[in-house]
Amino acid sequence: MSLQVEALTRQNRATTVHAVRDSELAKLPEGALNSIKRRFPQVVTRLIHLLGQKILQQVNVPLSGRSLALHTPGSKWDAGNQASNLSTVTVLPVSEEVPLTTFTLELQHALLAIGPTLLLTSDIIKQRLGAAALDSVHEYRLSSWLGQQEDLHRIVLYQTDYTLTPWTQRCIRQADCIIIVGLGEQDPAVGELERMLEGSAVRAQKQLVLLHREDGPPPQGTVNWLNMRSWISRHLHLSCPRRVFSKRSLPKLLELYQRVFEKPADRHSDFSRLARILTGNAIALVLGGGGARGCSQVGIMRALCEAGIPVDLIGGTSIGALMGALYAEDRSLSRMRIRAREWAMVRLIYML
Repeated sequence: MSLQVEALTRQNRATTVHAVRDSELAKLPEGALNSIKRRFPQVVTRLIHLLGQKILQQVNVPLSGRSLALHTPGSKWDAGNQASNLSTVTVLPVSEEVPLTTFTLELQHALLAIGPTLLLTSDIIKQRLGAAALDSVHEYRLSSWLGQQEDLHRIVLYQTDYTLTPWTQRCIRQADCIIIVGLGEQDPAVGELERMLEGSAVRAQKQLVLLHREDGPPPQGTVNWLNMRSWISRHLHLSCPRRVFSKRSLPKLLELYQRVFEKPADRHSDFSRLARILTGNAIALVLGGGGARGCSQVGIMRALCEAGIPVDLIGGTSIGALMGALYAEDRSLSRMRIRAREWAMVRLIYML
Protein backbone atom coordinates (compact mmCIF):
# COMPACT_ATOMS: atom_id res chain seq x y z
CA MET A 1 0.00 0.00 0.00
CA SER A 2 2.82 2.44 0.82
CA LEU A 3 4.44 1.78 -2.54
CA GLN A 4 1.10 2.52 -4.20
CA VAL A 5 0.87 5.88 -2.43
CA GLU A 6 4.39 6.81 -3.54
CA ALA A 7 3.59 5.95 -7.16
CA LEU A 8 0.44 8.08 -7.14
CA THR A 9 2.09 11.07 -5.45
CA ARG A 10 5.33 10.84 -7.48
CA GLN A 11 7.44 10.77 -4.34
CA ASN A 12 10.65 8.86 -3.68
CA ARG A 13 10.25 5.37 -2.25
CA ALA A 14 10.23 5.56 1.56
CA THR A 15 9.57 1.91 2.37
CA THR A 16 11.28 -1.44 1.87
CA VAL A 17 9.60 -4.77 1.25
CA HIS A 18 11.12 -8.14 2.16
CA ALA A 19 9.68 -11.23 0.46
CA VAL A 20 9.57 -14.15 2.88
CA ARG A 21 8.72 -16.64 0.12
CA ASP A 22 8.77 -17.05 -3.67
CA SER A 23 6.99 -14.02 -5.13
CA GLU A 24 6.16 -12.44 -8.46
CA LEU A 25 7.24 -8.85 -9.04
CA ALA A 26 5.30 -6.72 -11.53
CA LYS A 27 6.60 -3.39 -12.79
CA LEU A 28 3.96 -0.80 -13.66
CA PRO A 29 5.35 2.28 -15.46
CA GLU A 30 3.88 5.68 -14.58
CA GLY A 31 2.52 6.08 -18.10
CA ALA A 32 0.63 2.80 -17.90
CA LEU A 33 -0.82 3.75 -14.51
CA ASN A 34 -2.06 7.10 -15.86
CA SER A 35 -3.54 5.40 -18.91
CA ILE A 36 -5.42 2.93 -16.70
CA LYS A 37 -6.79 5.78 -14.58
CA ARG A 38 -8.10 7.60 -17.66
CA ARG A 39 -9.65 4.57 -19.35
CA PHE A 40 -11.04 2.85 -16.25
CA PRO A 41 -12.38 5.40 -13.72
CA GLN A 42 -13.53 2.58 -11.43
CA VAL A 43 -9.87 1.84 -10.72
CA VAL A 44 -9.45 5.36 -9.32
CA THR A 45 -12.53 4.84 -7.14
CA ARG A 46 -11.05 1.63 -5.75
CA LEU A 47 -7.70 3.30 -5.10
CA ILE A 48 -9.40 6.14 -3.22
CA HIS A 49 -11.27 3.58 -1.12
CA LEU A 50 -8.06 1.73 -0.23
CA LEU A 51 -6.17 4.92 0.57
CA GLY A 52 -9.07 6.12 2.73
CA GLN A 53 -8.95 2.88 4.71
CA LYS A 54 -5.23 3.34 5.29
CA ILE A 55 -5.69 6.92 6.51
CA LEU A 56 -8.50 5.90 8.87
CA GLN A 57 -6.37 3.09 10.29
CA GLN A 58 -3.56 5.52 10.98
CA VAL A 59 -5.96 7.90 12.71
CA ASN A 60 -7.52 5.17 14.85
CA VAL A 61 -4.28 3.48 15.93
CA PRO A 62 -3.29 4.60 19.48
CA LEU A 63 -0.07 6.56 19.80
CA SER A 64 1.55 3.61 21.57
CA GLY A 65 0.93 1.46 18.51
CA ARG A 66 1.90 3.87 15.74
CA SER A 67 5.18 2.06 15.16
CA LEU A 68 3.39 -1.20 14.34
CA ALA A 69 2.83 -2.24 10.74
CA LEU A 70 -0.72 -1.60 9.59
CA HIS A 71 -2.61 -4.38 7.85
CA THR A 72 -5.41 -4.31 5.31
CA PRO A 73 -7.62 -7.40 5.64
CA GLY A 74 -6.98 -9.74 2.75
CA SER A 75 -8.91 -12.89 3.57
CA LYS A 76 -12.58 -13.49 2.87
CA TRP A 77 -12.72 -16.09 5.63
CA ASP A 78 -11.42 -14.12 8.61
CA ALA A 79 -11.14 -10.53 7.39
CA GLY A 80 -9.83 -8.19 10.04
CA ASN A 81 -7.33 -10.58 11.61
CA GLN A 82 -3.81 -9.28 11.92
CA ALA A 83 -2.58 -12.72 10.81
CA SER A 84 -4.98 -13.16 7.89
CA ASN A 85 -2.20 -12.68 5.34
CA LEU A 86 -0.71 -16.04 6.34
CA SER A 87 -1.88 -18.49 3.68
CA THR A 88 0.81 -21.19 3.40
CA VAL A 89 2.20 -23.35 6.20
CA THR A 90 5.06 -25.78 5.67
CA VAL A 91 5.37 -28.74 8.05
CA LEU A 92 8.91 -30.08 8.48
CA PRO A 93 10.05 -32.98 10.73
CA VAL A 94 12.97 -32.95 13.15
CA SER A 95 13.61 -36.65 12.49
CA GLU A 96 12.15 -39.66 10.70
CA GLU A 97 10.48 -40.77 13.95
CA VAL A 98 8.03 -37.85 13.76
CA PRO A 99 4.53 -39.01 12.61
CA LEU A 100 4.39 -36.30 9.97
CA THR A 101 1.40 -37.57 7.98
CA THR A 102 -0.89 -37.93 10.98
CA PHE A 103 0.21 -34.55 12.31
CA THR A 104 -0.65 -32.74 9.08
CA LEU A 105 -3.97 -34.58 8.78
CA GLU A 106 -4.89 -33.59 12.34
CA LEU A 107 -3.92 -29.99 11.65
CA GLN A 108 -5.87 -29.93 8.39
CA HIS A 109 -8.93 -31.28 10.22
CA ALA A 110 -8.67 -28.47 12.80
CA LEU A 111 -8.04 -25.76 10.17
CA LEU A 112 -11.16 -26.75 8.22
CA ALA A 113 -13.21 -25.21 11.05
CA ILE A 114 -11.71 -21.84 10.09
CA GLY A 115 -11.72 -22.08 6.31
CA PRO A 116 -11.00 -24.30 3.28
CA THR A 117 -7.69 -26.06 3.83
CA LEU A 118 -5.67 -28.09 1.33
CA LEU A 119 -2.93 -30.57 2.23
CA LEU A 120 -0.20 -31.14 -0.35
CA THR A 121 2.53 -33.79 -0.34
CA SER A 122 4.95 -34.92 -3.04
CA ASP A 123 2.72 -37.94 -3.70
CA ILE A 124 -0.39 -35.78 -4.07
CA ILE A 125 1.42 -33.46 -6.50
CA LYS A 126 2.52 -36.39 -8.65
CA GLN A 127 -0.99 -37.85 -8.63
CA ARG A 128 -2.58 -34.57 -9.72
CA LEU A 129 0.05 -33.15 -12.09
CA GLY A 130 1.97 -36.21 -13.21
CA ALA A 131 5.11 -38.05 -12.15
CA ALA A 132 7.38 -35.38 -13.68
CA ALA A 133 5.58 -32.42 -12.07
CA LEU A 134 8.54 -31.62 -9.79
CA ASP A 135 11.11 -31.56 -12.62
CA SER A 136 12.64 -28.15 -13.29
CA VAL A 137 11.23 -28.05 -16.83
CA HIS A 138 7.71 -27.90 -15.33
CA GLU A 139 8.54 -25.06 -12.89
CA TYR A 140 6.09 -22.54 -14.36
CA ARG A 141 3.22 -25.03 -14.52
CA LEU A 142 3.72 -26.09 -10.90
CA SER A 143 4.04 -22.50 -9.65
CA SER A 144 0.86 -21.47 -11.47
CA TRP A 145 -1.10 -24.43 -10.11
CA LEU A 146 0.08 -23.81 -6.54
CA GLY A 147 -0.88 -20.15 -6.86
CA GLN A 148 -4.39 -21.18 -7.91
CA GLN A 149 -4.72 -23.46 -4.88
CA GLU A 150 -3.69 -20.64 -2.55
CA ASP A 151 -6.40 -18.44 -4.08
CA LEU A 152 -9.02 -21.14 -3.54
CA HIS A 153 -8.11 -22.08 0.03
CA ARG A 154 -7.69 -20.23 3.31
CA ILE A 155 -4.62 -22.29 4.17
CA VAL A 156 -2.45 -24.59 2.07
CA LEU A 157 -0.44 -27.08 4.13
CA TYR A 158 2.83 -28.15 2.53
CA GLN A 159 4.11 -31.43 3.99
CA THR A 160 7.81 -31.89 3.27
CA ASP A 161 9.60 -35.18 2.71
CA TYR A 162 11.95 -36.46 5.41
CA THR A 163 15.00 -35.50 3.35
CA LEU A 164 16.06 -32.48 1.29
CA THR A 165 14.29 -33.45 -1.94
CA PRO A 166 13.15 -30.99 -4.66
CA TRP A 167 9.68 -31.13 -3.08
CA THR A 168 11.05 -30.26 0.37
CA GLN A 169 12.88 -27.29 -1.15
CA ARG A 170 9.68 -26.19 -2.89
CA CYS A 171 7.73 -26.40 0.38
CA ILE A 172 10.26 -24.18 2.14
CA ARG A 173 10.19 -21.64 -0.70
CA GLN A 174 6.39 -21.48 -0.60
CA ALA A 175 6.09 -20.99 3.18
CA ASP A 176 4.69 -18.00 5.03
CA CYS A 177 5.32 -20.02 8.20
CA ILE A 178 7.39 -23.15 8.83
CA ILE A 179 6.31 -25.54 11.58
CA ILE A 180 9.15 -27.74 12.82
CA VAL A 181 7.66 -30.86 14.43
CA GLY A 182 9.51 -32.89 17.04
CA LEU A 183 8.73 -35.56 19.61
CA GLY A 184 8.86 -34.06 23.09
CA GLU A 185 10.15 -37.27 24.65
CA GLN A 186 13.12 -37.61 22.29
CA ASP A 187 16.58 -36.07 22.18
CA PRO A 188 16.41 -32.35 21.26
CA ALA A 189 19.27 -32.56 18.74
CA VAL A 190 18.87 -30.40 15.63
CA GLY A 191 17.81 -32.46 12.61
CA GLU A 192 19.28 -32.47 9.10
CA LEU A 193 16.52 -30.33 7.57
CA GLU A 194 16.72 -27.88 10.47
CA ARG A 195 20.45 -27.40 9.93
CA MET A 196 19.74 -26.54 6.32
CA LEU A 197 17.16 -23.96 7.44
CA GLU A 198 19.52 -22.45 9.98
CA GLY A 199 22.23 -21.97 7.38
CA SER A 200 19.96 -20.51 4.71
CA ALA A 201 18.36 -17.11 4.25
CA VAL A 202 14.77 -18.30 4.76
CA ARG A 203 12.79 -15.34 6.10
CA ALA A 204 9.55 -17.16 6.92
CA GLN A 205 8.72 -17.35 10.62
CA LYS A 206 9.69 -20.65 12.20
CA GLN A 207 7.75 -22.30 15.01
CA LEU A 208 8.63 -25.40 17.02
CA VAL A 209 5.84 -27.85 17.86
CA LEU A 210 6.57 -30.71 20.26
CA LEU A 211 4.22 -33.69 20.28
CA HIS A 212 3.25 -35.58 23.45
CA ARG A 213 1.05 -38.59 24.08
CA GLU A 214 -2.19 -37.63 25.80
CA ASP A 215 -1.60 -40.24 28.50
CA GLY A 216 2.12 -39.50 28.84
CA PRO A 217 4.12 -37.43 31.34
CA PRO A 218 3.97 -33.60 31.27
CA PRO A 219 6.46 -31.73 29.06
CA GLN A 220 9.94 -31.23 30.41
CA GLY A 221 13.33 -30.16 29.12
CA THR A 222 11.88 -27.53 26.80
CA VAL A 223 14.83 -25.22 27.45
CA ASN A 224 17.16 -27.76 25.80
CA TRP A 225 15.10 -27.65 22.62
CA LEU A 226 15.07 -23.86 22.57
CA ASN A 227 18.76 -23.40 23.40
CA MET A 228 19.63 -25.36 20.28
CA ARG A 229 17.24 -23.30 18.13
CA SER A 230 17.75 -19.59 18.78
CA TRP A 231 16.05 -18.86 15.44
CA ILE A 232 12.65 -20.18 16.63
CA SER A 233 10.01 -17.45 17.03
CA ARG A 234 7.50 -19.51 19.04
CA HIS A 235 7.13 -22.97 20.54
CA LEU A 236 4.07 -25.03 21.46
CA HIS A 237 3.45 -28.35 23.19
CA LEU A 238 0.63 -30.50 21.80
CA SER A 239 -1.17 -33.30 23.61
CA CYS A 240 -2.00 -35.76 20.82
CA PRO A 241 -4.65 -38.48 20.60
CA ARG A 242 -3.35 -42.02 20.29
CA ARG A 243 -4.14 -42.22 16.57
CA VAL A 244 -1.39 -39.66 15.86
CA PHE A 245 1.20 -42.29 16.83
CA SER A 246 -0.51 -45.09 14.90
CA LYS A 247 1.76 -47.57 13.10
CA ARG A 248 -0.79 -48.25 10.34
CA SER A 249 0.24 -48.33 6.70
CA LEU A 250 -0.50 -45.20 4.65
CA PRO A 251 -3.68 -46.61 2.98
CA LYS A 252 -5.04 -47.72 6.37
CA LEU A 253 -4.09 -44.36 7.86
CA LEU A 254 -5.95 -42.44 5.15
CA GLU A 255 -8.95 -44.70 5.64
CA LEU A 256 -8.90 -43.94 9.38
CA TYR A 257 -8.76 -40.18 8.83
CA GLN A 258 -11.52 -40.32 6.28
CA ARG A 259 -13.76 -41.33 9.17
CA VAL A 260 -12.20 -38.71 11.45
CA PHE A 261 -12.98 -35.96 8.92
CA GLU A 262 -16.66 -36.91 8.93
CA LYS A 263 -16.99 -35.21 12.32
CA PRO A 264 -16.02 -31.63 13.24
CA ALA A 265 -12.77 -31.18 15.14
CA ASP A 266 -12.88 -30.81 18.92
CA ARG A 267 -12.63 -27.06 19.60
CA HIS A 268 -10.84 -27.74 22.87
CA SER A 269 -8.10 -29.95 21.39
CA ASP A 270 -4.51 -28.78 21.13
CA PHE A 271 -4.66 -29.09 17.34
CA SER A 272 -7.58 -26.67 17.23
CA ARG A 273 -5.58 -24.36 19.49
CA LEU A 274 -2.66 -24.51 17.05
CA ALA A 275 -5.00 -23.81 14.12
CA ARG A 276 -6.43 -20.72 15.82
CA ILE A 277 -2.97 -19.43 16.74
CA LEU A 278 -1.70 -19.87 13.18
CA THR A 279 -4.63 -17.96 11.69
CA GLY A 280 -4.84 -15.19 14.28
CA ASN A 281 -8.02 -16.52 15.89
CA ALA A 282 -6.57 -17.49 19.28
CA ILE A 283 -8.72 -16.80 22.35
CA ALA A 284 -6.83 -15.32 25.31
CA LEU A 285 -8.07 -14.91 28.88
CA VAL A 286 -6.51 -12.54 31.42
CA LEU A 287 -7.58 -13.00 35.07
CA GLY A 288 -7.49 -10.08 37.50
CA GLY A 289 -6.31 -9.79 41.09
CA GLY A 290 -8.38 -9.52 44.24
CA GLY A 291 -6.96 -11.73 46.95
CA ALA A 292 -9.15 -14.59 48.14
CA ARG A 293 -11.94 -13.40 45.84
CA GLY A 294 -9.80 -14.68 43.01
CA CYS A 295 -10.93 -18.21 43.78
CA SER A 296 -14.23 -17.28 42.15
CA GLN A 297 -12.36 -17.39 38.86
CA VAL A 298 -12.77 -21.16 38.97
CA GLY A 299 -16.42 -20.42 38.25
CA ILE A 300 -15.46 -18.22 35.32
CA MET A 301 -13.45 -21.05 33.79
CA ARG A 302 -16.35 -23.43 34.31
CA ALA A 303 -18.80 -21.01 32.66
CA LEU A 304 -16.52 -20.63 29.63
CA CYS A 305 -16.20 -24.40 29.34
CA GLU A 306 -19.96 -24.91 29.55
CA ALA A 307 -20.43 -22.25 26.87
CA GLY A 308 -18.05 -24.14 24.60
CA ILE A 309 -15.49 -21.33 24.53
CA PRO A 310 -11.91 -22.67 24.40
CA VAL A 311 -9.04 -20.83 26.07
CA ASP A 312 -5.82 -20.89 24.05
CA LEU A 313 -3.73 -18.45 26.11
CA ILE A 314 -4.15 -17.57 29.77
CA GLY A 315 -2.50 -15.11 32.10
CA GLY A 316 -3.27 -12.92 35.06
CA THR A 317 -2.07 -10.72 37.86
CA SER A 318 -1.72 -11.58 41.55
CA ILE A 319 -4.27 -14.28 42.44
CA GLY A 320 -5.30 -14.28 38.77
CA ALA A 321 -1.81 -15.47 37.82
CA LEU A 322 -2.12 -18.34 40.30
CA MET A 323 -5.56 -19.37 39.01
CA GLY A 324 -4.33 -19.15 35.43
CA ALA A 325 -1.33 -21.33 36.25
CA LEU A 326 -3.54 -23.94 37.94
CA TYR A 327 -5.67 -24.20 34.81
CA ALA A 328 -2.74 -24.13 32.39
CA GLU A 329 -0.95 -26.96 34.19
CA ASP A 330 -3.43 -29.66 33.20
CA ARG A 331 -6.61 -27.86 32.01
CA SER A 332 -8.81 -29.85 34.37
CA LEU A 333 -11.58 -27.84 36.03
CA SER A 334 -12.08 -30.42 38.77
CA ARG A 335 -8.37 -30.51 39.57
CA MET A 336 -8.21 -26.71 39.45
CA ARG A 337 -11.10 -26.44 41.92
CA ILE A 338 -9.51 -28.88 44.36
CA ARG A 339 -6.14 -27.16 44.31
CA ALA A 340 -7.71 -23.69 44.61
CA ARG A 341 -9.65 -24.89 47.66
CA GLU A 342 -6.48 -26.28 49.21
CA TRP A 343 -4.72 -22.97 48.66
CA ALA A 344 -7.62 -21.05 50.19
CA MET A 345 -7.65 -23.30 53.28
CA VAL A 346 -3.90 -22.88 53.82
CA ARG A 347 -4.24 -19.11 53.45
CA LEU A 348 -7.12 -19.04 55.91
CA ILE A 349 -5.15 -21.02 58.50
CA TYR A 350 -2.16 -18.74 58.02
CA MET A 351 -4.34 -15.64 58.56
CA LEU A 352 -5.83 -17.10 61.76
